[in-house]
Parts: sequence; structure tokens; C-alpha cells
Amino acid sequence: MAGYSKFSATATSTVYNISCSDKKVFAVTFVNKFRVIGCIDSGSDVTLMHFSLFKRICKGIVLQKSDVPFITTFSNNGIKVSGMFKCLLKFGTDHIGISCIIYVIPDVQDQAQFLVGQNVLQEGESTMGFKRNENINAPFLVFTKPEICHCILYHESPSKLFT
Repeated sequence: MAGYSKFSATATSTVYNISCSDKKVFAVTFVNKFRVIGCIDSGSDVTLMHFSLFKRICKGIVLQKSDVPFITTFSNNGIKVSGMFKCLLKFGTDHIGISCIIYVIPDVQDQAQFLVGQNVLQEGESTMGFKRNENINAPFLVFTKPEICHCILYHESPSKLFT
């Protein structure tokens, strides 16, 4: 079990920085044909979904036993992984999709229900950053595998996006 302590997932609601901004980058994704807004987190090794969201959008999909028994958050808290499933994560209705494993965890209050981690960013050979657009630094995310896909992104506070 100790070997899995290097897996991380970061929080989205509490912010401890000088700018006092809690803005995160969110992308439009499609999981099992359902549109889901996912928080893009290059600091998370894996892609995570809350159990309640899994139950709502993945009817008929049976969770497999996870190869990662628990993950460690940025604040070094352990979260038990409920299971995992493999799917094609799409970043547009016409996108072919990126094959990935999504780990399902118990719901964590005040946290994003769906977090897109490094496993997807690496598998899709992505480029992510910020570009100045009309005096605003706008995020961009482009996947090159299995095809080029320019993602629809939101750079917003989670409290404003989900209320």
C-alpha cells in the first residue's frame, strides 16, 4: 500500500495563495454520452470521479477492483478508492475520445465531482497553458492523440461554475 502514496489528487475549494483567486480550469467532457464539466488538474496523477456522479451517469457499468487502493491528496489525506472503470473520455461530441481509467472515490464535500488528471493529459499528448487574449490570460488545452482536439474550457471559480 505504501507504494501508492505517490498518487495525488488536489482540492478545488480552499485556496491558500497571495492572489486569493480560486479560479480553476474546467473542460467540457463526455463520459458515457453524458456531458460532464471536469476540473483539469495536471497535478493529479489519476482521473477521479465522485461515487454519486458515477451512479448517475454510468448505469450498467460495473466497477472493477481498483489497482490503486487509495490516493493521497495534496494536503496528504488518504482517500480510499471505491473502484475503477475504463472508458473513452471525449472532449467534444465529435471527438474520437481518449481511452483512460477513471478511479471512483467516495464523495468529498466542496470538491469537484470529476477531476481529469495526468493519465488523460499524457495519453492524449496534450499541450496546456494560458494565452493573452484581450487583456485576459485565457487557458487553452489541445490534445494531439488520437486526433487533434481543441477543448472548450472555463476558467472560473468552482463556486460560480456550479451554483
